[in-house]
Formats: sequence, C-alpha cells, structure tokens
Amino acid sequence: MLRNATLLLLAASLGGCSATATQCLQTPVSNKVPEEALASCDQALAADLDRQDLFHRHVNLLRVRGRYAEISRWSRRVLEHDKKRSDALYNLAFAQRKLGRCEKALKTYLAYAEAAPDDPDPYYGMGLCYLDLKDHESAVRVFNAYVSKEKRESQREWVERA
Repeated sequence: MLRNATLLLLAASLGGCSATATQCLQTPVSNKVPEEALASCDQALAADLDRQDLFHRHVNLLRVRGRYAEISRWSRRVLEHDKKRSDALYNLAFAQRKLGRCEKALKTYLAYAEAAPDDPDPYYGMGLCYLDLKDHESAVRVFNAYVSKEKRESQREWVERA
C-alpha cells in the first residue's frame, strides 16, 4: 500500500500531474466507483481544463452512471475555456441527445462535424436524433454518410447498425 502511494506521488511530481489527477486517471470506468472518486475527478478537471485525459476519464465515469446533465455541464465549461476543443463539442452533443434535446444536439453535432471533418461519429449521433424526431429521410441520409466515412474495423458493429 505504501509502495503504491509512493509511486503515485512520484508519478505526480515527475509528470507535472497532481495526485488528484493521477487518482482520477487510475479510477476504473465503472458505475460502481464511489462518489469520492468522481469528486476527485471533478477537482482535478476544475484545476486543469486543458487536460484532455482528465476530461475523457471524467466523462466516461459520468456516462456509465447515466449522468448526462453533468457531462453537458463539463463539456460547456471546457468549451468556455477553449472553444477549439472538438472532444468537448462531441460530448456535449452526445449529452444533449441522451437528455432528449435532439434539436440542440443536431446543431452541436454539425459544429463537431465541421471541427473534425474526418470523424464519422457525429453522423451516427445525428442519425439517432433524426430517428427520435421521426425524420426518417434525414436519418437515412446521415447514416449513409456515417457508413461511407467509417473505415475503422473496431466500429464494424456500428456500421452494421446504421
């Protein structure tokens, strides 16, 4: 136990990373982690909004708990800090869609698609929104765009669903 604590402190001091950030990054993505782990991620991210690794870990921890309003809040906060963070745009769109705000999500997905034109992911999210809005013609159009752009083998399942 003491050895792990020493390693954490050493890693934090060498990498310019706080112990809280290190703790957050080592938190497994699970809905079973204690609230204290989420609080440490909140604290670490608030202290350094530039850290994409902290943002992604925190968003993933919130996602497995279904806490989409918090994902939205953190995404907006990161975007206020750095308007060019396309990762925050994508997570904001995702959260808006999960919260049933598809009109807003569509606008955010479009902004993300412009910021990251090679990424197929926003088209899948847009397709889900159009389905929720009962606009099947638009859903087919953006799902087709997704399928034509998606070349990653790891995403084959999503291509088949589209």
